[in-house]
Amino acid sequence: MLVNQVNDEVMKLVQRQSVPSSKFLALAYQICGRLGTAPSEGNEFPTVLRALVDRMTSDHPYHTLYHVHALFRGDQVGGSGTNVTMPREKINAAADVLRAFRKKSNHHANVVKQMDRMIEAYIALARHSVEPGRSGGSQGGGGASGFPIPSACKKRSLSNLHLVPVITASMPIDPTLTYKEGTFPHFVNFGDTCKLVGGINQPKLVEALGSDGRVYKQLAKAGNDDLRQDAVMQQLFGVVNRLLADDGATRARRLRVGTYRVVPFTPAAGVLEWVDNTALLSEYLLGSQSSVGGIKGAHERYRPQDWKSRECRDKLAACHTREDLRATFDKVCTKFKPVMHHFFLENFPTPQLWYEKRLAYTRSVAVNSMVGYVIGLGDRHSSNILIDKETAEMVHIDLGVAFEQGKCLKTPEQVPFRMTRDVVDGMGACGVEGVMRRCCEETLRVLRANKDALTTIVAVLIHDPVLKWTVSPERANQRQRDDDDDEMRGGRALMRVSQKLDGYEGSELRSVEGQVQQLLQDAQDLDYLSQMYAGWAAWV
Repeated sequence: MLVNQVNDEVMKLVQRQSVPSSKFLALAYQICGRLGTAPSEGNEFPTVLRALVDRMTSDHPYHTLYHVHALFRGDQVGGSGTNVTMPREKINAAADVLRAFRKKSNHHANVVKQMDRMIEAYIALARHSVEPGRSGGSQGGGGASGFPIPSACKKRSLSNLHLVPVITASMPIDPTLTYKEGTFPHFVNFGDTCKLVGGINQPKLVEALGSDGRVYKQLAKAGNDDLRQDAVMQQLFGVVNRLLADDGATRARRLRVGTYRVVPFTPAAGVLEWVDNTALLSEYLLGSQSSVGGIKGAHERYRPQDWKSRECRDKLAACHTREDLRATFDKVCTKFKPVMHHFFLENFPTPQLWYEKRLAYTRSVAVNSMVGYVIGLGDRHSSNILIDKETAEMVHIDLGVAFEQGKCLKTPEQVPFRMTRDVVDGMGACGVEGVMRRCCEETLRVLRANKDALTTIVAVLIHDPVLKWTVSPERANQRQRDDDDDEMRGGRALMRVSQKLDGYEGSELRSVEGQVQQLLQDAQDLDYLSQMYAGWAAWV
């Protein structure tokens, strides 16, 4: 529908309402993002679209209304410095949808009212400024005891929200379209305190109490990063997981991309599901300045005689030619040895468990690498990767640099994914051979076999009128202190995704096995790794 806006037959099919509205929920964000499209003579798309959105909000309010609310708050940048705002036409169109929904009944009006109160509380919490030193912590939730939830975000404004589900709780689609009260865990209140987890924008780890008695950990975030891009990437990962689950070979290996729920409220604020029992890869390997009790990273604990990571970074940052970079990188590698294999010895003490988790880790690295390569996911430094301390699987976070935007940075990224010595060290003596290579091949085979489905979805994402898949000056400055604003055209990005799924690397057409071989070779190429931005820490 979104790529056939002038196709009369498609418009008629949607108008007939013969297709259940639940079939459109996978692209609810993109469908809502087309609201406010200017009408033109002979084009029924704006009218058909509005009717479809009204039907989706009525049938499945909890899967659709958050997207409409995000559009409605599209002008609330909150002084964060982000330059991404919503056109007024879309804001007005979202307001019209909410107004029409409220008019359906008192129940519908109360749903919107309660949802609005909860969203405003989250936004206030995310933007709440905390004095330095009052709270801290690591990805594992450690740190100070926290600080009290601001009164504006608790108690009075959040009482009696029985029609609003916990925002990060699983919400199955109800085929009866009733979504009766009591069939889902509704939001009760916040916990008494929350914590800072590090970062210039002071993201807060908060506990949401559900009516099912569970405590849901969430990250309330506001600042320069546009969470809408992260939400869209999670959406794409969900599609990939369904494709992998439908294939026998990848299903048998339990290959999937780690996902988490992301709910944007404005261009600069939203909530992310907190992934429990995880640690940043950088924190495990290198430690953290915010770690409580002076917890050291694995490198310092197991290889205290090696150079410090900061020393390695400084030496590489001082180089100005490719020859110097390569020579210095080789020297760094001799003075900084990988230690990732200790993670499995520390966390999984029995031989069977150790083997199972190392296998799960290797499979997870494989599927994340192949999916990340196809969508051009960049900025994969070790602080953007979580490792689950129970399953040993990886979860990638901070997904705003996609569709090969990393090549547009001041120091262009050279490698297709992160396959550094520490990452490989966790796979055991075989390294990238055996399990890793086979899982890469099986994953890429499924992705290539489903090229049409993937490119159709990617086309919708790339041409999303709400998002701008480019590296903004603020984002580039945050990542590499760069002020370059090199635009990447959507058509070119889509063509590159299509080429990858056809098997083209450079000008050569490759088999799945040949393509994987080239990718693994490029990802570990010392020349490429030595040219990576020093903050990416290619030696780790």
